[in-house]
Amino acid sequence: MARILFALLVTFQVLDVATTSYGLSVSGIYEGNPAIAWCQHALGVWWWLPKLGVVLLAARFLGRSAWPLAVVAGITCVFALNNLLWLAVA
Repeated sequence: MARILFALLVTFQVLDVATTSYGLSVSGIYEGNPAIAWCQHALGVWWWLPKLGVVLLAARFLGRSAWPLAVVAGITCVFALNNLLWLAVA
């Protein structure tokens, strides 16, 4: 079960990064998370590397139990869906 949840977490993270990157190219859409906005400013196209670190930490520390991975994957799914909603109305 943990492997499936981790795969979902990775999938939702990739979707979040892809939709964020695309959304930032659309006029009027900006990053709402100040920490990620700072990463985008400081790291340029590599802004997603801290998100990769989060996924790796999740694999290391949350991978032993299914419910924490389910929570983190669910939250990431909500972020990705939010991005898709913003793109739909842009």
